[in-house]
Amino acid sequence: MFKSPKSKSSKARGVVLVFALALFVSALSASCETEVEEPVIIATFPLESGGIIYGGWTPIKIGFSTPMAEADAAYLADAVKVRDHNYLPTAGAVTWEDNTIYFSPAEKWKTGEKYTCSINGAFSALDGRIAVIKTEMVFYAVSDKDVEAVPLPTPEIVEVVFLKKTEGGDYEEFFYDADEYGNNVIEGECGLRICFDEAMDFSEPFKSLRMEPYRNYDVKVIDNWTLAVYFKAGLNPVKKISLTVQEDMHSLLGEELKRDYQFTFTEWKDDFAILDLFMLENAECLDGESGIPVDQLGKERFKVGAEKFDDTLIIDLTWHFNDPPDLTAALDALSKIKVIPDPNDDRIQKSPYLLEIGLYALDYDQTWGDMEFGPLHDPYRYLIIVPGGIDGIHDGRGRYLKESITVMLDVVDCDELGL
Repeated sequence: MFKSPKSKSSKARGVVLVFALALFVSALSASCETEVEEPVIIATFPLESGGIIYGGWTPIKIGFSTPMAEADAAYLADAVKVRDHNYLPTAGAVTWEDNTIYFSPAEKWKTGEKYTCSINGAFSALDGRIAVIKTEMVFYAVSDKDVEAVPLPTPEIVEVVFLKKTEGGDYEEFFYDADEYGNNVIEGECGLRICFDEAMDFSEPFKSLRMEPYRNYDVKVIDNWTLAVYFKAGLNPVKKISLTVQEDMHSLLGEELKRDYQFTFTEWKDDFAILDLFMLENAECLDGESGIPVDQLGKERFKVGAEKFDDTLIIDLTWHFNDPPDLTAALDALSKIKVIPDPNDDRIQKSPYLLEIGLYALDYDQTWGDMEFGPLHDPYRYLIIVPGGIDGIHDGRGRYLKESITVMLDVVDCDELGL
């Protein structure tokens, strides 16, 4: 429905409705050729506000009095041009939405600048009429700081869907897990469908997207509310990949996002595992043949004896993995495993330190020194922290430990254990 140009809201920034200007009809009819007796009338914003446009991103809107067939983007870009006071082209995106042509500037309108919008093209009405429109309109951009403005809605990303390409060529949809990107594993061809709550200017989406580390990716505009980004797994596994939608992406009304939106992925798999842990002076495995199975780690306390060498008390830890990790990766993984005092044991005044890590046969060893402990009946409590997740331990070939593990140790004197 069209409103009179005398509407009080016509000067408000962010007016979305298109106005049919009765006083503008005669001027247009002189410059518009049609194939029917009754012309197809066009009306524009900012002409309904006296030729003044408020706000740096406010789009030019060209509406029709009759339901029209949608024109494609390439034709619109050729038919609608905007130039500054020097008659130099003004860059921007031309889109079609709700029977209306929108011209959104690539950069903010310059305050005080005179602009000319020209329309030169043939447009089809749904009832079969053809409107050949050739006209120019002049308007001025002014600051809206001193103008009582209607607040424009700030666009937000409201839904994200992770896509994985199937053997049949379709994309299967998955919930995007923002809190645990280890679940967003890139295998083969994948993508991300991003949905906004406002109609967006997707004329140059690459300007507002950033992928780190960089790789080739494709962007597809589904509609004014939906953008899809497609990418592939690389030859070498990468711990973390991020796609950022930057805050400068703006809606068709010119409003920018309030913040950057970052979405993270990994090419790593989570099937790297610890099978068991040996503590060489452990009271529960004196035969030296069996360690603590992984399904018990973190669920109960284990008693371990510390040996004294000079003035240093040490414990030895040996790890078995489900597959031998790369040597460099294994040493890096062992360096990430920490032994710390239990926060609930306030008797321990200092943290132990890592004396040595190394490879013995296919077992990966750690030796921790400078422990503190009490008598057998009252052992000192330590925790072994094994970090999992994408930043945790890994095998160097694209697999990582999915979850962190905490092992509770009761450290006592080997002599008191009778070892």
